[in-house]
Amino acid sequence: MNDGILMLSQKNGVIYLHQKSNILMSKIIKITAGYKTTEAYKKSISNAISELEEVELSLVNMIVNLSTAGKWKAWSDEQPVGTIFEFTEEMLRDTEDENVQAIFKVRDKILELMNELSDG
Repeated sequence: MNDGILMLSQKNGVIYLHQKSNILMSKIIKITAGYKTTEAYKKSISNAISELEEVELSLVNMIVNLSTAGKWKAWSDEQPVGTIFEFTEEMLRDTEDENVQAIFKVRDKILELMNELSDG
């Protein structure tokens, strides 16, 4: 569904998705109870989970960057360039930085959503 406006409508308890294109044509898709079993729906869920995985990774990078710029700054400054260190989630949660904790809350919600979508 490209190049158009998507609209929802309901008639007699059935939800319809309309796509109106730039050439004044309309494509109507009946959304029924079995929509979750369609390949398109499954693919959309898979794509959503993939994008959420990228968001989750970005949040972890933010957490590490904040931690090494804050509580662990002195330690970080002592490390030679190129040092590889494996942070554990427990270590990162123990920073007690309110901004790190706030990002962890968002990350936890993202992980919860990913699990819900997977269980769908």
